[in-house]
Amino acid sequence: HTNFSLLPVENNLQGSIPPELTIVLTRLSILDIFGNLLVGPLPSIAGLSDLTVFDAEANQFTGTAFVGFEGASSNTLRSYRISTNDLAGTIPTQIGLYTKLRDFWIADNNIVGRIPSEIGRLTELSKSVAELVYWSKSVFS
Repeated sequence: HTNFSLLPVENNLQGSIPPELTIVLTRLSILDIFGNLLVGPLPSIAGLSDLTVFDAEANQFTGTAFVGFEGASSNTLRSYRISTNDLAGTIPTQIGLYTKLRDFWIADNNIVGRIPSEIGRLTELSKSVAELVYWSKSVFS
Protein backbone atom coordinates (compact mmCIF):
# COMPACT_ATOMS: atom_id res chain seq x y z
CA HIS A 1 0.00 0.00 0.00
CA THR A 2 1.46 3.28 -1.10
CA ASN A 3 0.51 6.53 0.57
CA PHE A 4 -0.94 9.17 -1.72
CA SER A 5 -0.74 12.97 -1.57
CA LEU A 6 -3.11 15.40 -3.26
CA LEU A 7 -1.50 18.84 -3.57
CA PRO A 8 -3.41 21.19 -5.91
CA VAL A 9 -2.25 24.30 -4.03
CA GLU A 10 -3.26 27.71 -5.38
CA ASN A 11 -4.32 26.44 -8.79
CA ASN A 12 -7.60 28.38 -8.95
CA LEU A 13 -9.51 25.11 -8.76
CA GLN A 14 -13.26 25.73 -8.74
CA GLY A 15 -16.25 23.65 -7.77
CA SER A 16 -16.80 21.22 -4.96
CA ILE A 17 -14.92 18.17 -3.73
CA PRO A 18 -16.87 14.96 -4.42
CA PRO A 19 -17.71 13.20 -1.14
CA GLU A 20 -16.42 9.98 -2.65
CA LEU A 21 -12.87 11.36 -2.81
CA THR A 22 -11.92 10.39 0.72
CA ILE A 23 -13.81 7.09 0.45
CA VAL A 24 -11.78 6.07 -2.61
CA LEU A 25 -8.44 7.51 -1.48
CA THR A 26 -8.22 5.84 1.94
CA ARG A 27 -4.39 5.87 1.85
CA LEU A 28 -4.28 9.65 1.41
CA SER A 29 -1.55 11.13 3.61
CA ILE A 30 -1.66 14.81 2.58
CA LEU A 31 -4.68 16.72 1.34
CA ASP A 32 -3.51 20.26 0.62
CA ILE A 33 -6.09 22.28 -1.30
CA PHE A 34 -5.05 25.68 0.09
CA GLY A 35 -5.91 28.86 -1.78
CA ASN A 36 -8.34 27.70 -4.42
CA LEU A 37 -11.96 28.63 -5.18
CA LEU A 38 -13.53 25.45 -3.81
CA VAL A 39 -17.10 25.54 -2.47
CA GLY A 40 -19.53 23.24 -0.69
CA PRO A 41 -18.81 21.04 2.32
CA LEU A 42 -15.35 20.04 3.49
CA PRO A 43 -14.34 16.50 2.61
CA SER A 44 -14.60 14.11 5.56
CA ILE A 45 -11.41 12.93 7.21
CA ALA A 46 -13.12 9.80 8.59
CA GLY A 47 -11.43 6.62 7.45
CA LEU A 48 -8.19 8.31 6.35
CA SER A 49 -5.87 6.33 8.58
CA ASP A 50 -2.66 7.75 7.05
CA LEU A 51 -3.70 11.41 6.90
CA THR A 52 -1.04 13.71 8.35
CA VAL A 53 -1.94 17.07 6.73
CA PHE A 54 -5.39 18.48 5.97
CA ASP A 55 -5.13 22.02 4.58
CA ALA A 56 -8.28 23.54 3.12
CA GLU A 57 -7.49 27.16 4.03
CA ALA A 58 -8.49 30.15 1.92
CA ASN A 59 -11.32 28.63 -0.08
CA GLN A 60 -15.08 29.17 0.06
CA PHE A 61 -16.14 26.03 1.90
CA THR A 62 -19.43 26.09 3.82
CA GLY A 63 -21.08 23.74 6.28
CA THR A 64 -19.57 21.88 9.20
CA ALA A 65 -16.00 22.71 10.22
CA PHE A 66 -15.00 19.34 11.67
CA VAL A 67 -16.32 16.73 9.24
CA GLY A 68 -15.40 13.18 10.23
CA PHE A 69 -13.45 13.98 13.39
CA GLU A 70 -15.34 11.27 15.29
CA GLY A 71 -14.31 8.60 12.78
CA ALA A 72 -10.83 9.74 11.88
CA SER A 73 -7.51 8.27 12.89
CA SER A 74 -6.20 10.38 15.71
CA ASN A 75 -2.65 9.04 15.76
CA THR A 76 -1.40 10.45 12.44
CA LEU A 77 -2.98 13.89 11.93
CA ARG A 78 -0.39 16.63 12.50
CA SER A 79 -1.97 19.60 10.73
CA TYR A 80 -5.63 20.67 10.42
CA ARG A 81 -5.99 24.03 8.68
CA ILE A 82 -9.40 25.36 7.69
CA SER A 83 -8.97 29.12 8.24
CA THR A 84 -10.62 31.68 5.96
CA ASN A 85 -13.70 29.80 4.80
CA ASP A 86 -17.36 30.07 5.82
CA LEU A 87 -17.49 27.03 8.08
CA ALA A 88 -19.53 26.66 11.27
CA GLY A 89 -19.68 24.48 14.35
CA THR A 90 -18.03 23.92 17.67
CA ILE A 91 -14.67 22.34 18.38
CA PRO A 92 -15.47 18.69 19.12
CA THR A 93 -14.29 17.11 22.37
CA GLN A 94 -12.60 14.45 20.19
CA ILE A 95 -9.91 17.07 19.52
CA GLY A 96 -8.15 15.73 22.62
CA LEU A 97 -7.50 12.43 20.83
CA TYR A 98 -5.31 14.14 18.21
CA THR A 99 -2.21 14.23 20.38
CA LYS A 100 0.20 14.63 17.45
CA LEU A 101 -1.60 17.74 16.18
CA ARG A 102 0.84 20.66 15.74
CA ASP A 103 -1.21 23.04 13.57
CA PHE A 104 -4.86 23.76 14.33
CA TRP A 105 -5.83 26.81 12.31
CA ILE A 106 -9.55 27.60 12.39
CA ALA A 107 -9.76 31.43 12.38
CA ASP A 108 -12.00 33.45 10.06
CA ASN A 109 -14.92 31.02 10.21
CA ASN A 110 -18.11 30.82 12.26
CA ILE A 111 -16.79 28.61 15.05
CA VAL A 112 -18.78 29.15 18.25
CA GLY A 113 -19.00 27.76 21.75
CA ARG A 114 -16.50 26.96 24.41
CA ILE A 115 -13.06 25.60 23.66
CA PRO A 116 -13.19 22.08 25.13
CA SER A 117 -10.80 21.31 27.96
CA GLU A 118 -9.61 18.27 25.97
CA ILE A 119 -7.58 20.65 23.82
CA GLY A 120 -5.14 20.75 26.74
CA ARG A 121 -4.00 17.24 25.73
CA LEU A 122 -2.47 18.64 22.54
CA THR A 123 1.01 19.19 23.89
CA GLU A 124 2.58 19.50 20.43
CA LEU A 125 0.50 22.48 19.25
CA SER A 126 2.72 25.11 17.64
CA LYS A 127 0.92 27.77 19.66
CA SER A 128 -0.12 27.43 23.26
CA VAL A 129 -3.79 27.03 24.13
CA ALA A 130 -3.65 30.54 25.61
CA GLU A 131 -2.55 31.93 22.24
CA LEU A 132 -5.29 29.95 20.49
CA VAL A 133 -7.88 31.49 22.80
CA TYR A 134 -6.40 34.97 22.37
CA TRP A 135 -6.20 34.88 18.57
CA SER A 136 -9.60 33.22 18.23
CA LYS A 137 -11.58 35.19 20.80
CA SER A 138 -13.43 37.11 18.12
CA VAL A 139 -14.96 33.90 16.79
CA PHE A 140 -15.87 32.28 20.09
CA SER A 141 -18.85 33.25 22.16
